[in-house]
Amino acid sequence: MGILHIFVNKSGIEKSVVDTAQTAGISMIQSITATHTAVTTAQKNAAINAIISSGNTKKLAIQNDVTIVANDKINAYAAIDKIVSDYEVKINAVTKTADLATLQSAGITAVNAYTVTGTPQTDATKTSSTDDTVKATTTTKKSTSTNKYVYATTSIKVYKSSTLKGKTIASYGKKTRQNRPTFQILKAIKNSAGKTVYQVKDLTVNKKGYITSSSSSVGNLYYQTKAAKVKVIDNKGVNRYKKSNLSGKTYHYKKGAIIKVKSITKYKNATRFKLSNGQYITANKTFVITVG
Repeated sequence: MGILHIFVNKSGIEKSVVDTAQTAGISMIQSITATHTAVTTAQKNAAINAIISSGNTKKLAIQNDVTIVANDKINAYAAIDKIVSDYEVKINAVTKTADLATLQSAGITAVNAYTVTGTPQTDATKTSSTDDTVKATTTTKKSTSTNKYVYATTSIKVYKSSTLKGKTIASYGKKTRQNRPTFQILKAIKNSAGKTVYQVKDLTVNKKGYITSSSSSVGNLYYQTKAAKVKVIDNKGVNRYKKSNLSGKTYHYKKGAIIKVKSITKYKNATRFKLSNGQYITANKTFVITVG
């Protein structure tokens, strides 16, 4: 849309003509609307939650697929979490609603397009979906220390009974990533209804209880795979340490800092990101998020 420009020569022109043109020009400018509108935090959270929901649905479908072996399911859960995490970073960086809609759609498509790779089930390994869930939990607990700590990705209750009914120790609504309730898995058991549940220590209230083991409700608290870079998301920042037990503090990163990562290493029931200088930071998902 062009705006009328009037050039006044030395002889001048009628003031009324200039005033009319000026008024018309202002009116034309004011009628122009922005092609993109600013994105609000609520809109970003809604888009992220939509992708998380798709991820949870995908993981539940994988969990119930008896043709997939337990270890492949565990790897698939981690891969889907990585997709969701990557799009969460991208969405938090957008400033235009059009870009937000594009990323939300792309994130959901990426989750839905994910396919499990690995060894197909054979007659010797084929089990029911319930047995697969138990097997995956047991294998993870023995071979992968990271799964001994989980956090809630949806609203969750901590029950006194393994039936997941009756009195509760704590109840949590859906929280932002930095504020999600965290749990230490003490053991996985089958309750009287035949469902696998986790006996946990609620690290928020420091009490023992029982929670669901569903991958649509809880996820690994610690990263299990290396990232190229991580971003600090905890309000208080994170420290860098000389040792993997997070002792010997050498530096403090503020919230928003981007840190390059060389590798990931296990420490007891958790993991750490190792940096190129040989020092360590936490790989706890409530403190940092992968950005590459």
